[in-house]
Parts: sequence; C-alpha cells; structure tokens
Amino acid sequence: MADAGDAGLGAALDAAFALHDAGDAAGALSAVAAIAARHAQSARAQAAHASLLEGAGRRAEAEAAYRAALGIDPAHYGALTNLGLLLCRDSDYGPGIALLERAAAAAPQSAQAHLNLGAALEHARRNEEALVAYEAALTIAPDNALAWHDRASAAMSLGMIDAAIAAGERALSLDPQAHDTRWNLSHALLFRGDFARGFEAFEARWQLPSMQAHRRDYATARLARSDLPHLAGKTVFVHAEQGFGDTFQFSRFVPRLAALGARVVLHVQPALTRLYAGFAGCAEIDSWDAPAPRACDFHTPLLSLPHVLGVAAPADLAGQAPYLAAPAALARRWGKRLPQDGRLRVGLVWASGVRRFDAGMVETGMVRNLPLAFLKPLGAIEGLHLLSLQKGEGEDEIPSSGLPLTDWTGEFADFADTAAVIAALDLVIAVDTGLAHLAGAMGKPVWLLIRHESEWRWQGQRSDSDWYPAMRIYRQEAPGDWRAPVATLIEDLQRLVAKRRGAPPSGGKE
Repeated sequence: MADAGDAGLGAALDAAFALHDAGDAAGALSAVAAIAARHAQSARAQAAHASLLEGAGRRAEAEAAYRAALGIDPAHYGALTNLGLLLCRDSDYGPGIALLERAAAAAPQSAQAHLNLGAALEHARRNEEALVAYEAALTIAPDNALAWHDRASAAMSLGMIDAAIAAGERALSLDPQAHDTRWNLSHALLFRGDFARGFEAFEARWQLPSMQAHRRDYATARLARSDLPHLAGKTVFVHAEQGFGDTFQFSRFVPRLAALGARVVLHVQPALTRLYAGFAGCAEIDSWDAPAPRACDFHTPLLSLPHVLGVAAPADLAGQAPYLAAPAALARRWGKRLPQDGRLRVGLVWASGVRRFDAGMVETGMVRNLPLAFLKPLGAIEGLHLLSLQKGEGEDEIPSSGLPLTDWTGEFADFADTAAVIAALDLVIAVDTGLAHLAGAMGKPVWLLIRHESEWRWQGQRSDSDWYPAMRIYRQEAPGDWRAPVATLIEDLQRLVAKRRGAPPSGGKE
C-alpha cells in the first residue's frame, strides 16, 4: 500500500532530520516518533522512525518499526534494505538476505541494491551468488568503483585470481585513492606470485583505518630502495608491526640489511625478545614498546622489507629457511623431558589466536580454527607421542578431546620456550597461525591445515610452500569442511610412522 497522502509529512520529516544533521539526535528522534504516531499508516514515517531508533542503538524497537513499515507497504525499499542490513549485521543472514533480495527486486535499476545484496551474500560465504549480484550492479553502473572493488573481493574468495586482479585494477583506475582496493589487490598479486607489484601495493595497508594503531612514525627517514647502496655503516631500525606469525615470516629479510653493511636494530613483540636474542644480522634486539633507538639513520616497518629489498618473485625466497632457532640451552633442557623411545614426536596447534582490532580478523580467525575433536583419530596411531602447543583459545578442548596429549604450555614463559620444545619435535601439525610460521622458520616439518579460502601466503591448490620448504599443506575441499584434509593427513601420518618403523601402514596406502 502506498503512503497515506499527507502533504505535510515530507516537510515534517525533513525538519526532524535537519535536527539530526545539526547534532540533536535526541530531538530528531523525539520529533520523528511523534510524526510516526500521527501517521501510523505511513510506511515512510515508520521507516524513518526505525532508522533513528537504529542509530540510537535501540535495535529491537528499530526492527519492530521496520516490520511495521513493511506491514503497510511490503515493497518499501528503505525498510527492506535497512532491516535486511540490520539482520545481517547480527549474522542473521537467511532472513536478512531474503529482505535484501526483495529490495533488489523492488528497485531493479539500483546498483546500490545489488551491492547491498552482494555484500550480505559474501559475508554469508555465498560467494558465487555474491559475484552474480556484483555483476548485476556493474550492468547498471559499469563505472562504479565500489562495484568493481566488490567484484574483485568475491572473485578472490572463489580463487579466480586473474579476475580479481583485473577487477581490482579497474576499480583503481576509477578511484586511485581507494586504499582498501589497493590492499586487496596486493593479496591477489602476491597470491599469483607477482611479488614485485604485490609488495608495492601491500604498502597501502598504512592508509587503512584498521592499521592506524600499528603505524609508527619517526623523525628518522623511512628506508627506501634507493638507500640500499649507501647502507654501509648506517643504522637501520626495523620494527615489527602486526601478529606473531607476521614477525616470524618476515624477519627472514632482516639479515639482508646486515649483508649490505647496515647495523640493524630490531624491535619485536615482548613475547619474542628472548627468542630473537642473537638473531642473525641484528646488533640489537628490544621490545616494540621500548623507545626507538636514539641514533639511527633509517627506520622501516618489518613487513615493508620485501618491497624495499626488491623481492620480486617466489624464487627470491630460496635458501632462507631455517633462519630462526631456539636458545640452545633452553632447547637442551626441554629436549631432555621428551621421550627418547623412538616414537614420532608431534606437536599440535588447532586454534588461531584472534586479533580483536578488526572484525574481519575475528571472522577469519574463527574459520581458521579446527575443532580438536577432528584430530581424535591421531590417538589410535601407534608410535606417536602427541604434545599440545596450544595456548589460550582452544585449550579448553583438551579434556574432552580423548587425545593422549602431553601439555606443558602452562610452563611456557614466552615463545622461546615454545621454540625450544618445537626444536625437539619431529613434526608440527598446525592450523594457519603463528606457530606454523615459527616451526617453518626453524626448518621444522610442518603439516598445515588451512581453510578453503586460501590466504595469499599459501597460494592456491598447492601442497607445498615457497616460504617454508619443509611445509606440507592440507586444504579444505569445501568451505568449513575439515573432514577430507584431516583424513588425508591421518593417512600420511600413518605412512610416516610405518616408514619410521620399517613396516607398511595399517589400512593405509603405499
């Protein structure tokens, strides 16, 4: 039903929203509530009231008002859109997407309607459908930079790397200042192995709001590629910037600065200072919350090193691992506690630590995790000694797992202890988290269990890694389904144990 005709309704709503624009949110809400009461049969009035209720954080009342608007006019575009987005923000994707589909049907020539639908579908991990929605938006608005950005994102999630790169480049041609687009493009380029362009685009991270807390600016000059020929005798301050895994992965590049004659000062997370003491090529190691060195010639974020050093392709990584080692005395002490009975000593990591500074990281962290119960068949393989390397999230799964796990993690003071235990292991089985990078950096065999939507570091459809030569990768065949990769890993582990014993694996394949 169309709104009841009241010539004054539009003017009254405009006046109320003018209050909101002027900073009087409470006054605007009060005014619109009165208008909605007077125009109880106006979908427009009810939807306007709902939007201000939502802005005030009164979620349940907002939902009721949106539903009241749709009860009056089931095709009201604003109510369909806003209620759909509201439900999707609460991860109520089924009903939310259904409403956004109705909104797109109500406004078939609205590119924004299709973009809203596509974004909801993508968050629900229905990426094929999201791509269709984005393409519908581009049919209507072929020069819409956001639509190209979104198309690139969906294509990347589907493993359509060339399409993701093409869409990202098109988006940037339309909006060169779209830093999030450039950041996403860097991942697609790195995924494809185009490290030269990928690491250049990777620098766009510093323009993202989510990275501002990690940005460190100094009066000292930022290290550039043109400075490399003149580094002899210069001091370069390198500072870690993100997660533990990033530090483990990218610290491989630090010795290259020393090889150019630089004196290198490296600051890492506090939990890593003991592990990195004596790290090759570093004259000084400190915590990242310590003051910057008083005298230095250049500084650089750690993850900018491959761009500065001109790392152009995966071949440039050859011969780097191992480049990190546990303190020798600590490794001997922990090693003595491990059994020396010929069993294969295997460390397990099944949950990724979730970084809270970005909602996207939380979602990514959750889908990286593997319920420990999936690894219960390991307990039936004779010839294994299983150790937990899991600290924090996921530890509470141990008692109910049924796995015979040795767990010394409560005695770990920091990552130096973790590395010391890893040094004495034969194998680490891990999800995509910092400990996989630590074991890889130490040259330890790592069997990595990763989600279906592969990250750029692990590229696509490969079972090996350019970053860590001793790594073997097991991928989900379908999003969220760990059964196939775990089954393959268990078969491979049975074969490995049998080979160690000199006998064929029980039930396994030769």
